[in-house]
Amino acid sequence: MKKLSKEVRAAAYQMEIADEADVEKHTQLIVDGIKKASENKADIICFPETCLYSVLEVKPPTEKKLEPYFKRIFDACAKYKIWALVTSYVTENSKMYNRNYLINRKGKVIYKYDKVFLWPSERKYVTPGKSNRVIKTELGNLATITCYDTFFPEYSKKLAKEGAQIFLVPTYLVESTAPKARQTVRMHGSLGLIRAYETGTFWVKADPLHPRTIGHSSICGPSVILAEAIPGKSEILYADLIWEHVEEFRKYMNFNEKQNFFSRKLPKIYKP
Repeated sequence: MKKLSKEVRAAAYQMEIADEADVEKHTQLIVDGIKKASENKADIICFPETCLYSVLEVKPPTEKKLEPYFKRIFDACAKYKIWALVTSYVTENSKMYNRNYLINRKGKVIYKYDKVFLWPSERKYVTPGKSNRVIKTELGNLATITCYDTFFPEYSKKLAKEGAQIFLVPTYLVESTAPKARQTVRMHGSLGLIRAYETGTFWVKADPLHPRTIGHSSICGPSVILAEAIPGKSEILYADLIWEHVEEFRKYMNFNEKQNFFSRKLPKIYKP
């Protein structure tokens, strides 16, 4: 596998979402986050799931209506020369999607991804995506999945097999009110690390600060949590992603291409 082009400095913004429909306020927070991450020498920043518009029960604006807000975000990426992953509910051809936008340092959207595995409450309103792929960039091979997608390990393993090195993972982790089904910070804090371990990759996970959410963002390598947010606090995490450390892990775990770690473990799913 090709190495990362250089040491990549990643950021994950545990952004406050007080009013889920306040696109103006969210846009300003995103632009401010892009600026701050750039000032802290980040190459890329990941924002939480549906950070621009996150009202589920009402059909969201179209991309055309959101264009003025997107333009401010795109211009900020170009001005501060930083990559960003921004997400929103959007309407396209009368259908609602949970969509991720990967923006390069020139302010251009180079990839759009629609969430494939929808949370039960989304299924009444949102149309699932149909495909996903690895994006080859100057930073390395990027992949993005969204929140509930992470609950299906074979999905991220497939992308890793296709060459993903850094996963950008926006989430909106809602705290359960059922005592026996309570989703804990410890559980979700471990999930990014577990998936990074399984795939031999980096995971940059951004969760929002909201009264209903767990509020747990993290940046993980395959054997270590590199940065972890404090629940209940809006902050930007930073971590340096050094591919040589992953190569050491992959070598130790026998992730080499000749023996094909994935196909040896589950040959029916991961064909050589």
